[in-house]
Amino acid sequence: MSFHNGEAFLKTLEPELFWPIEFEGIDAFRWTPPRFDIQIPAPGWRFATVRFCSPKRGNSLRLIAGDKIVELPLLEGWQRIDLESFGEPCVVCEVGEAINEPGRGRVGLMLSEILFHDDAERHAKISGRHRNAILNEAEFLAGVETLETVPAFLRLTLSKTCNIANEKPCVYCSWDWAKRLEAGAPDQDAAFLNRLGRHMDLALYVNDCSYGEPPLEKSFS
Repeated sequence: MSFHNGEAFLKTLEPELFWPIEFEGIDAFRWTPPRFDIQIPAPGWRFATVRFCSPKRGNSLRLIAGDKIVELPLLEGWQRIDLESFGEPCVVCEVGEAINEPGRGRVGLMLSEILFHDDAERHAKISGRHRNAILNEAEFLAGVETLETVPAFLRLTLSKTCNIANEKPCVYCSWDWAKRLEAGAPDQDAAFLNRLGRHMDLALYVNDCSYGEPPLEKSFS
């Protein structure tokens, strides 16, 4: 894989097309124009994982590689898409609705990083997660009661047992409050994650709310 991320990658972008490096929290990014190119660094790279932020809901991105055109709806906020080069040396990106940014005029997206790769399985997973998140948001906004999608943001608790504190919780821990809520709930292990199936496969983010350090459990070895 060829990994281009953070400020090092952003400095390689054409200064006449992309605005200077800025930060949102810890995220370094550069505004793109409404239409910009992604140059494939070498023959053989079939895919590119692109991380960026779309500041508005309902925007879209058109990807053009030779005679191939892919229309892609976007989420609001930071996200990853995985585009295919179809063997072309360049993929043209056209943002559906440009944004009027004070002092800059019409801009496209907040671009953070790109990872070039040739992993078809990775491409399928990232693309599937993005499609699920788009449809999940649409179902949520429509008030659908029976969902065809799975949650894009998954929070779970593998273990109620802390493997750091011995007798007393750390001073910042909500131990007593949480233990009352978790009374009777079973402890889980790493195999539990496999049983989640498509919930794990399609989630954009998975947050473990366990106490202690779950990766220190024996089942993670």
